[in-house]
Amino acid sequence: PDPSDSTTLLADVPSGTETYSEKISSSYKKLVKIGKGTLVLTAASSQSGNDPFMGTVEIREGILETQNVYALRECSKDASVYNVRLSVLSNAQLRITFAVSSQDFNAFYNVGIEGDGPDGKGAIVFNGSGNADNLIQHLHLTGDASIGGTGRFGIGNWGYLFLDGHTLTALNNSYYFRDIRTAAEHAGHFVKKGGSVTFQQGAVQTFLRGGAENTFTLDRAGLNFWSGGNLDVSWTLKLLASTVIFVHNNSQWGGPIVGDGGNLDIYSD
Repeated sequence: PDPSDSTTLLADVPSGTETYSEKISSSYKKLVKIGKGTLVLTAASSQSGNDPFMGTVEIREGILETQNVYALRECSKDASVYNVRLSVLSNAQLRITFAVSSQDFNAFYNVGIEGDGPDGKGAIVFNGSGNADNLIQHLHLTGDASIGGTGRFGIGNWGYLFLDGHTLTALNNSYYFRDIRTAAEHAGHFVKKGGSVTFQQGAVQTFLRGGAENTFTLDRAGLNFWSGGNLDVSWTLKLLASTVIFVHNNSQWGGPIVGDGGNLDIYSD
């Protein structure tokens, strides 16, 4: 516990890696990770029906790694989509290494991020396995931020993306927007570097609210329209270097499209 606050669990890992295999007590109201090292959580501390830890989480420094899908699940919930329950600050990282069994499963709900992590690989890094299209339901940017990792990652399941004027850069191989929305007053910029980004399911028709001052950049990346009819969006689409676009139904981009002279290949089924 924090010596100055017995309701806060202060996890200080100055260097190296430490594993916390015990269930975090439900008596704590907050978990704070400090120190440049890595803390690994292996227990199902926040599983519904199991006296879950329901406090907020703040990753201030270093890396907090979750190896259990229920490590921080219930505690990241809030009745309002606007309230952040799990925060990743600019010198920190949430590293996710568990397997996801269902593409409809939210392992985290209200998450706020900023920065690129202590290793430059992302404020969130998903190195787990499975179809994690809806790994996080509501994502808030408190500053420019990036997401990386080796796994297929996405936010959604009727969730919201709050960019708040900032830029979200996806460094991972495969990124999914699935049943996800933004609000015009919380618009900003999205950049996909390498790999591909996919719009999937019907709710993409209400995605990316706001005008052409907001940008969606493909930097040597592919864009997939998988389902859901027309993509009703007025953002500016920027194409850097070679880009491949796959259209799996009658989809269209309603905003300006700007290229840099590189190759553009469009395929449709």
